[in-house]
Amino acid sequence: MGDQQLFEKARHFLANHLVTMVHGIRFGDWRQLQWQPGNAIARCYRPRARFMTAMSLFNSVAAKIEQKRYGGAVAATQVAPPIFILGHWRSGTTLLHNLLACDPQFTAPTLLQTLYPHTFLTFERQLRLLGCFAPKTRLIDNMRFGFDQPQEDEFALCNATLLSPYLTWLFPHSHDNFDRFLALRDVTPQEYARWTEALMEFVRKVTLRTNRGLVLKSPAHTARIRILLELFP
Repeated sequence: MGDQQLFEKARHFLANHLVTMVHGIRFGDWRQLQWQPGNAIARCYRPRARFMTAMSLFNSVAAKIEQKRYGGAVAATQVAPPIFILGHWRSGTTLLHNLLACDPQFTAPTLLQTLYPHTFLTFERQLRLLGCFAPKTRLIDNMRFGFDQPQEDEFALCNATLLSPYLTWLFPHSHDNFDRFLALRDVTPQEYARWTEALMEFVRKVTLRTNRGLVLKSPAHTARIRILLELFP
């Protein structure tokens, strides 16, 4: 077997058996997610869970380092109201997002930034090494895929807050619990504050990195227009 075949096998194994959309989660959040009622992990997924535990420990330490290095700069960063692309899933929002991101006056969050919202300012170079194992196209529609491609900020919110309907993909038996985070109507004041603070911090961090106007895309934001208008009048 040649080197390229071995590499492809390794990439397939990582993408399908170890890596998840919450690869940037911190240890405390990961433990909380596992302990929630209904979030039992089947035996066949335990290797992935152990890998996630190891990653979450790294993320926790790395997040503290990033906060110490960039916390003040992030808090002081001024942001212009982003452009939000709204629309139902599978309605063409990804294509529009990618097109607008080609305009040099704009920038869009990348897959790397949304997967690792706590650490991308400090550890982008190290985290980028994992990108070589990512598939080159999305499995659902064959569009280009990679760490430098535009991505939904919903994944950043998912990693940073656990307040996202996308967590249903990991724990489908807990659909009712995660579905309430779509419109954020049945959340506690603490959950609401955590979600809004996480979005604002992520927007500031991407702005600090690129210093350009942001184009954000998340179909879930279609149910949050009122909240977005409050944050960005």
